[in-house]
Parts: sequence; C-alpha cells; structure tokens
Amino acid sequence: MLYYNQKYPEALEQLDRAIDRYETLYEQVATEERVWRAAVLSRYHGRETGLAKIRSSPPSPYGTETRRLMGAVLDLFEGRVEEEEVLAMVEEARSNPYGNYDLYGFFYIGLYRDACGLAGPARAAMEQATRALRARQDDVMYHFPRLHLLWRT
Repeated sequence: MLYYNQKYPEALEQLDRAIDRYETLYEQVATEERVWRAAVLSRYHGRETGLAKIRSSPPSPYGTETRRLMGAVLDLFEGRVEEEEVLAMVEEARSNPYGNYDLYGFFYIGLYRDACGLAGPARAAMEQATRALRARQDDVMYHFPRLHLLWRT
C-alpha cells in the first residue's frame, strides 16, 4: 500500500499503469484505480492542487461508472459532487439486502477524508465501515478499513 507508506510518486506510476491495463483489457472505467489515484494526488499535493491535476487528466474513454455508488464515489474524488450526496446515497442504500453499501460507502468516504487531511473524520468513517452488517471476511474490502485504522494510529 504505497499510499499509506507515503510513496506517492511510485503509487501514481503503479496506478496509471493499472488504469491503462484495466481499461484496455476490459473496455470499462477503472473506477477503483481512478479513486485511489485521486486520493494519492490529493494527499500528495493537497486537495486543491490535487484536484487541478485530477481535472487535467484525461477521462476514461469508456464513459462513466455504471454502479451507482461507485460512480458517486468517483465523482466525489474528482470534485463533481459533495460528500453529503454520497453519504445520503449510502444511508438510503443501507436497507438493500444484497449490497455492502455501508462497507464500501463509509470506506471510500473515510479514504476521501484522509486524502483531504481530515484524520478525525476519516477515522470516524472507517470505524463505521468496520461495523457494516453484511460485510464478509472473505471480501478483501472487509479488511481495508481495518488496515487503515491500524496504519493511521
């Protein structure tokens, strides 16, 4: 996790390759990779400069993310929506018996806050993600907020 080890140039190189590889291979938006890239840029350069670099980057040639929550998360990191919109979507979707909206939503909100340098609010969101009711230990995302809390304490 180059992001957590503050190896931002290396993280950007790796993520740029991953985005190119994923989008070329699958012909769809590499959403998670683009979210992490935006997090690295914001953490490395500060939110405003990071956002300018994000906005000057070429968009995916494959359109937009089709998963509603992940599309909103990417929009948050790329400065197209506010955090409140994503939080409202997570709260609204928590009643969905088939999804892990609370795990994914609160993790990415926590990552966004962390990338913006908001340690306390990031921790609060990560703690909410660890309490996600439908999270399964065999899902790698189950471990991400826990690792974040370990690395940021």
